Amino acid sequence: MTIEISDQTVRLSDLVAGLSSSVLEGLVARNVHFVGPAVLALLPGSGHFLRVKVAEPFEGVFWELEKGRRMVTGAIGIRDFSFEDCSFESVGFAVHPDDAHSIAQLFTYSPR
Repeated sequence: MTIEISDQTVRLSDLVAGLSSSVLEGLVARNVHFVGPAVLALLPGSGHFLRVKVAEPFEGVFWELEKGRRMVTGAIGIRDFSFEDCSFESVGFAVHPDDAHSIAQLFTYSPR
C-alpha cells in the first residue's frame, strides 16, 4: 500500500494510528515537516532521502543499533519509502551501524 503526502506538517504517530502494525511501507513524502517525538527504524528494503533536514544535532538523531539486533520495540518501522524536501523535528532514526555514516550524510542539520 502506498501512502503519498505532500506540503503539510505531520505527526509521525498519526501515520501509524489505526494500522495493524507500527510499520510504514510505501510512504512517499514531498515537502513534509515531520514532528515527533518518534523514532523511525529503517528496515531492510529500499529507501530514498533527497534534500532532507533534521532540527537537532546528528549525535542525537541517529541511533546505531547493535549488530545482530532483530527487534526494536516502540519505534515506527519504515521500508520502501521516499522523503524529498522533508524536515524532521524531534525524530530519531534507528540505523544499522554499518549504514549510519552514509545515511547521516544524506541529511542537513537545520535548527528551527
